[in-house]
Amino acid sequence: MNVRSGIVRDQIVGVAVQHLNDVREASKIATLNAQDALLEKAFEQVDGARAWLEDPSKLLGSEGAKHGEFAEIVEVQIRNAYSMIDGNDPVATFEGTARTGAADFFIEGQAFQSKFYGNIPQGLRAFVEHLEKYPEMAKDGGLMFPSDKYETVMRVLNGEETELADKSQNAIREWAGKIEELTGKKFEEAVSPSISTYSDVQLGVAHDTLDNHETELEDINSDHKEQIELDHGPSLAGAAQAAAIAGAVSGVITTGMAFYSKAREGKNVFRGEFTTEDWKDVGFAGAKGFGAGAVTGGAIYALTNYADMAAPFAAAVVSAGKGLATLTNEYMAGSISSEEYFDLGMCLCAESAIVGLATAAGQAIIPIPVLGGIIGSISGKMMLQLAQGLDAKHITALKAEMDSFLASLDKTYQRVVDEINAEFDKLGKLTDAAFDFNLNYQLALSASVDLAVAYGVSEEKILRSVGDVDAFMLG
Repeated sequence: MNVRSGIVRDQIVGVAVQHLNDVREASKIATLNAQDALLEKAFEQVDGARAWLEDPSKLLGSEGAKHGEFAEIVEVQIRNAYSMIDGNDPVATFEGTARTGAADFFIEGQAFQSKFYGNIPQGLRAFVEHLEKYPEMAKDGGLMFPSDKYETVMRVLNGEETELADKSQNAIREWAGKIEELTGKKFEEAVSPSISTYSDVQLGVAHDTLDNHETELEDINSDHKEQIELDHGPSLAGAAQAAAIAGAVSGVITTGMAFYSKAREGKNVFRGEFTTEDWKDVGFAGAKGFGAGAVTGGAIYALTNYADMAAPFAAAVVSAGKGLATLTNEYMAGSISSEEYFDLGMCLCAESAIVGLATAAGQAIIPIPVLGGIIGSISGKMMLQLAQGLDAKHITALKAEMDSFLASLDKTYQRVVDEINAEFDKLGKLTDAAFDFNLNYQLALSASVDLAVAYGVSEEKILRSVGDVDAFMLG
């Protein structure tokens, strides 16, 4: 395959890789928007609870007991909010209940009776009286107690030290024993802690309680969005996918060109004119194209995602790197002279220079007469960075050729060249790493860290250690 067709193939691979990046980015945006929509739905649940505080007279009970029904409202609305922020359906409902009936609400299909008493023994006695009145609740229902009061009961039952008087502790054991007798379950199986403490649902602090839940929901939403960013970021799995797709694209193109080449030799595959050797040639070309495309796709994926290069520019850099590697081998073997090496290398890198100007600096106003000089300077800079296998002597000679070329530029435009070259200096040895699959850790860690910093990637998105990578992949 000649240089021009190789460049075209790499550009097509670049388009395929960019499509993967675009799909991933679109999916990320859609998922982030969906997560924000979940937050809005969760807030609607909180607002539903807050609406009751606008006219507390609608709550059952005396002024000192209205917190009991409000606790039930919070249990349902806020429990649903926390379920919905995680993308799940509401889990609690008042449907099928009466405000003074056997069940106050249902959670995941199970009926619950809630008792919010400040005095623990009185609350437990109320449970016993309710179970005696509604025996079906003892069999199939559940009981809900304020979370702080529940914790105190469990400490008493476990023989742990509490601030309660002995009389109160004995009463707690007595009533808890009756609950266990009526339900046939251990206390911790028959009674569940509420999401609220006793003080949380007092009307004087109820607004603050709901505000705190909103803040926690926002924090959960932020955590989910951070995870979405990570899940839709560049990854080794994404690189493998890009390599596979690029390999397939390249393999198809190379195979097609092999068929075309055979057709130009006068052999028509549709008429059965292919020999065994012809089929081997085509198969080998396709396999070679797949392998080359996979490497190219992986490299372009790295450059577009870790160096923030535009896909056409990344593809052109990859093309130049591969072509210059071949030229370097020929030069070191003595097949071509230093002048040929320089001239051919400059031609290869000019492709990247032109695409780079068109994609990365397309908005800059550069006078047409100096385009040749600027393209030449970028090509030379890239050639110096991409040259592989040259010893110090040859590198020095190549640099001297480049310095001589730069010296011929009009000084008026030297500043433009210097600025562009400074940007290329930031790439360092990234391309080397992109082509060396034995350096995956260096690409993902040491090389990518320096490059990420140079390109202004936010600190929290940079993986600096193997532990960071493990946490990212397993999170």
